[in-house]
Amino acid sequence: MNQKKNNIGVLLVKYFEHGIFFSIMMSGYLLLLPFVEWIVSYELVPLTFEPLLTLFLIIYIFVGIFILIGFIGSFISKHLWNINPLYAWQDLLGKGALLFLLLCFIQLPAALVTTLLAWMQPGGYFPSFWDALLPIFVPSILITPVPNGVACRYVASMQSKDLKTSE
Repeated sequence: MNQKKNNIGVLLVKYFEHGIFFSIMMSGYLLLLPFVEWIVSYELVPLTFEPLLTLFLIIYIFVGIFILIGFIGSFISKHLWNINPLYAWQDLLGKGALLFLLLCFIQLPAALVTTLLAWMQPGGYFPSFWDALLPIFVPSILITPVPNGVACRYVASMQSKDLKTSE
């Protein structure tokens, strides 16, 4: 029984180690919210190449982010779980896109907690985005590392060299 508790503790620590980077990264996207607000309020000039260039820029940025997330998840999985991931750009893109969607879904409980914290603050909402950043950032990092680690491990194991060779 003690051995089983020890294994669960080791697993939780490894999941936390795997997920803490992604928790910080997903919480770090909060810093981009003013930039997203600027993009949404930006007025494109019709009948020019500007809308097309903006669309391509956004697509390239997301593809780059997905490949980066896939690479980081694969790298951590290889060193933490001894999973042999595939490093082709298509595999990293697919893995990164799936991981991004899962991590966004996992961040929802942290978003609910931070919303409740904002409502419970004496005096109402935070006066500015930057005043609210720390109370939003800390609960997100405390709530999500273990679920992020679980998601990252299983996404990495879905596309591994061991799985491809056994088929």
